Amino acid sequence: RVLSLSLLSLVSNDFCHWAVCVRLCFSSPGVPTAYDLSGVIGAGSAVSHNNLIPLGSWTESLLRDYKDACKDIVIGAKERPVRAAFYAALLTGAGVCGHYNPCEKSFRAALLDASNQLVVLSPWVRNGRSDKHVQRVVKLQNEGRLEHQSLLVFSLMYSSPYDCETSSYNAQCEHLVPRWVDFPERVLDVGFFGKWWILSSRMTDWDINEDEFSHLPPELREISPQNLNSTENERLFELKFQPVILEEEEG
Repeated sequence: RVLSLSLLSLVSNDFCHWAVCVRLCFSSPGVPTAYDLSGVIGAGSAVSHNNLIPLGSWTESLLRDYKDACKDIVIGAKERPVRAAFYAALLTGAGVCGHYNPCEKSFRAALLDASNQLVVLSPWVRNGRSDKHVQRVVKLQNEGRLEHQSLLVFSLMYSSPYDCETSSYNAQCEHLVPRWVDFPERVLDVGFFGKWWILSSRMTDWDINEDEFSHLPPELREISPQNLNSTENERLFELKFQPVILEEEEG
């Protein structure tokens, strides 16, 4: 019984100290606290119901604090409109980016679309850079080594050395985890504003095999609009439909 009373007194004192700290954090000067400090802080002090302020008064004072804070924000915005506009634009942009922050499912869907686009083409037609990147990411996905990390306004897809369900010693030992300095090398893609940018850039001209033109001379690897000679080509194209006239040789 004595032990039970001692534990109850200890828990009550801890709860009182916690309530005092919370109330002091949210109260402004001049607003009475929820507990009488002289009746709580002290050796062997007991909890009394007379020291408590009703919950309605505490809620009212808390709302009053938030109201005063909002007034200060409005006054500060009127005094410094440029700074207020900058912070408002910054918060709005962060909110929009956070709303369109792509998730892991969107990356896997984009990877599946890219893989389907490449699989319908012959290996002789695929872009080697696009095919190599997609094959690498698909292999990591099949091995369970793809990891996603959301950073509120953008997301990262990176590779882990082992599957999360692997129970081997190398995978579980905390001294063998990858170093943070090597993390940039493990990043596979960056998701921002609803788009995975590295995958999108690697899929540029995914149906053009640039290695086909590697044997051509440098002046023929790139063709500008001035080198097309469309007028001359059209004239020669129409010329082949004209009848052939054979003339007698003179003399």
